[in-house]
Amino acid sequence: MTMVSLFDEQPQERGPEPAGFWIRALARMIDWVMTWFIGGIGGIVVAFVAGIIITVTHRSHEAFMDALQHPSWFRYVTGVLETFTYHSLCEGVAGATLGKRLLGLQVVSEDFGAPTLTQAMKRSLGFFLDGLFFGAVAAQHMNESRMKQRVGDSWANTYVVKRATLAAAQQRPLSIVLAAVVAAMAAGGFIVIIATGTEIALRVL
Repeated sequence: MTMVSLFDEQPQERGPEPAGFWIRALARMIDWVMTWFIGGIGGIVVAFVAGIIITVTHRSHEAFMDALQHPSWFRYVTGVLETFTYHSLCEGVAGATLGKRLLGLQVVSEDFGAPTLTQAMKRSLGFFLDGLFFGAVAAQHMNESRMKQRVGDSWANTYVVKRATLAAAQQRPLSIVLAAVVAAMAAGGFIVIIATGTEIALRVL
């Protein structure tokens, strides 16, 4: 009979490790700063251009300042659309937003391959349900999931995992992530400029 030493046993591969609630919440906060920055830059551009147009056309500066200081519901919808666009593009193209990449996270499909843009859009849409009650909906759903999927992940058939636990071929390079972030920022800024500019035009001009 052959004796097999414990030291001869090969370790079992654990596979990609899912990311927990709090690290994902921190990544979301970092991305919130990003979307706030995009909105701020877009708002400054609109205010500058609109100020010049109003001065040239001799429109009411009081109405212009009121529109800037007291945004309508339309401005909040714009913010939601900007956030949706940022997360969908970043995750659909590169598998990670800036916040996720900084914290070593990556979005993958259930076969651990790259998610599609449609999957990224589904999980981004799902966040508006997951984020209810300060993330309690997401936390509850993740606690019941072996791979810590929130509602949006279940809809999209995706996981959020620790990038270092993926095979090298499955890890998206930094260059792609940065390119996706820049593209997403440009798209979000465009949305803010067009939407905010339209609102100010309707209220002032």
